Amino acid sequence: MHFAANYGWYVLIGWIPKYFKSELHVSGENLLTTCLPYVFGVIGSYLAGYLSTASFIRKKIRLLWIRRFFAAISSFLPALFLIGLAVGTKSVVTGTALLCSSMFFARMAVVGYWANMIDVAPNNPEFVMGISNMVATIPGILGNNIVGVLMGKKNSWGIAFGITSGMYVVGGIIYLIFSGAEPLDREEASENKLKDDVYMESQMEFVEREEENNSEEKSQ
Repeated sequence: MHFAANYGWYVLIGWIPKYFKSELHVSGENLLTTCLPYVFGVIGSYLAGYLSTASFIRKKIRLLWIRRFFAAISSFLPALFLIGLAVGTKSVVTGTALLCSSMFFARMAVVGYWANMIDVAPNNPEFVMGISNMVATIPGILGNNIVGVLMGKKNSWGIAFGITSGMYVVGGIIYLIFSGAEPLDREEASENKLKDDVYMESQMEFVEREEENNSEEKSQ
């Protein structure tokens, strides 16, 4: 999914200004309009983080289902909005709304695949993230070049957005089928969790003793 998400992410951040200028005839000086998709992307990522944490802690929802839920909406909804762009629109309001919606939901993917790397490799997430990010940079490079070729030869936003939409769908399906939230090295993860629990208990006992001592000093 990281591969597919990066394809869409790099294509959108790289070609949104060109789309506004050539298709919607919005100049780069109109910063309020051209920056909106990026702003919505930031809001989407933060909102997803808050909602996923609240769902896990307060509602006791299984972590795997939280990861899959956000992976699904961050794949299939952007794909749907990009199909709307692929069909074609000359309306600035409609085009901007579709781009903002696509970026808003697409950035929720960080709660799906990105945080999932910590779930499956809690002891060494930096290695998994590093390898995944290195591989997922390839579609980012290819995506921008593919769109560049398409625009140069056919000047077709429809094909460019259609391919991006397809990548989102394929990535989402693969993630839903093969994803998991259990640590790959369960024995080591269990040992580390036990150490963390013991540490937290000792810290709580220390705080309680300090509070008792402070209360006794005040009473004296």
